[in-house]
Amino acid sequence: MRAKPFLTALLFIGLSAQQVFAQACGGTPALEGQNAVDGQVGFTEGAVLYGAGITANLRGPFSIGLGYSIGTYSDIDNVGHGFSGAVGYELPVPNFSICPIVSAGYFQVTEPDIEPGIDATVSELAGSFGLGLGTRIEAGPNLFVTLTGEPYFMRYRTRVEATQGGVSGSITESQNDFGVDLGFSLGTGAFYAGAGVTLTTIENSEPIFSINLGFLIGGKR
Repeated sequence: MRAKPFLTALLFIGLSAQQVFAQACGGTPALEGQNAVDGQVGFTEGAVLYGAGITANLRGPFSIGLGYSIGTYSDIDNVGHGFSGAVGYELPVPNFSICPIVSAGYFQVTEPDIEPGIDATVSELAGSFGLGLGTRIEAGPNLFVTLTGEPYFMRYRTRVEATQGGVSGSITESQNDFGVDLGFSLGTGAFYAGAGVTLTTIENSEPIFSINLGFLIGGKR
């Protein structure tokens, strides 16, 4: 069974949890009390991700985000589906946005006849803890630039379940790695657009590049 070719592509969906999060320290330039609706497309070798998320920068230090993703893969006929979420707490640091972020996600893809006579389902449960760093810079009247970065530790469990001739079996593998998200966005009080890159210590992993577009709703601007 081919577990490894799935790994980076599946984790790629998992990493989107870090990108559906309000406050400058988490990559979304929502001010206190604002909500955001965000769509994104990401690219890495052998996979393309289409994602959407909703975030809330609550009044006070907390922020939460939820996301849904669809992944397409060059060597898999079916698409993968993922759900992710994040919670963060913005620290009281003047003139800068710093927040510990906890995120988690679950992702799955099924591929009939992955090898002659073998059907396989690959699923992944991932979690991470990071420190988001960001700043929102006023670039003109009703125009701002948001810069963000987040190093994080992640743990993920990959499970491959296969069936051949009515006989089923499974393999489970757990692993720890590190990653970092870097990004920027340009926006107004109502919407923003940006780009980012994700780098990880996963063996043989490739950079993940992403572009996103979001809309800010409610709150002060």
